[in-house]
Amino acid sequence: MTRIKVGGLLIVLLGVAALSGALVSRAASSSGPERPTNVALTLEPGVIHATRGNIRSVLVLDGVVTAVDPIVVKARADGTISKVSKANKQVAAKAVLAVITTKKGRLRVLMPQAGVVMAAEIVKGQHVAVGDPLFTIAPARYTVTVPVDPAVLYRLYERPLSITVAIDRGPAPFDCPYVSIAAATSPGANPLESQITLVCAVPATIRAFSGIRAQVAITTAASDNVLWLPVEAVEGAADLGRLTVVRDGRHLSQAVVLGITDGARVEIVSGITEGDAVLEFPDVVMPDPGASGKP
Repeated sequence: MTRIKVGGLLIVLLGVAALSGALVSRAASSSGPERPTNVALTLEPGVIHATRGNIRSVLVLDGVVTAVDPIVVKARADGTISKVSKANKQVAAKAVLAVITTKKGRLRVLMPQAGVVMAAEIVKGQHVAVGDPLFTIAPARYTVTVPVDPAVLYRLYERPLSITVAIDRGPAPFDCPYVSIAAATSPGANPLESQITLVCAVPATIRAFSGIRAQVAITTAASDNVLWLPVEAVEGAADLGRLTVVRDGRHLSQAVVLGITDGARVEIVSGITEGDAVLEFPDVVMPDPGASGKP
């Protein structure tokens, strides 16, 4: 509201134009914003370039500490037990567990490795034959068992370069020597439903307890000064892949041979060269007529 005094009279002028403009604006906003017509909304994917660098393929998986399976110590000769160690006690490696008197003399039965004698299957004066069980030993050794998702098996088709384990609330991370990777099968079970596990051995100097959780970093491969792209730029995850090359303003499909991956980057063994422009995300395009179709 504006007041203007003309000839002693007070004339009150209302901002009619402003008010009507506001009303028109409010009406327009209530019915939604005005939309342009005949405008094509297109998003052009980003273009990136193949470059060189070092790649370390490291899988980080969850695992659990497990005790090594018990060992059964058996008789290696026929004879009579003349000395026997008691069960349920800790015994050092190479300690004498029993003595068997044979026709050729006295044969000592030694502890195969440090652990606990869980059970003694014999008594003094008992006659034993070759292969008879004498003791059941629980070794003072542990392994880390790691369930492996089938989706990452392609990254574990060769023996790992190294395995590092961090025990939950335990000692500093340590090297865990590789033991095996296999499917845990039981008689009559469907092999396709068997859990695949990787096993590494906890060093004797590391104090561990069965059942403790652990994080396991598995270095599966390493390559230096190799050509690479982000994994999003390549269709395919093992051996062979396909990407979209940008050449002379055209999008062309190109087959490539793939190497190792660290989950974020993938090695390009052949198919393109350093500096080639490719789409950040593969496009659905026609094959390059100038390419043979083979990387």
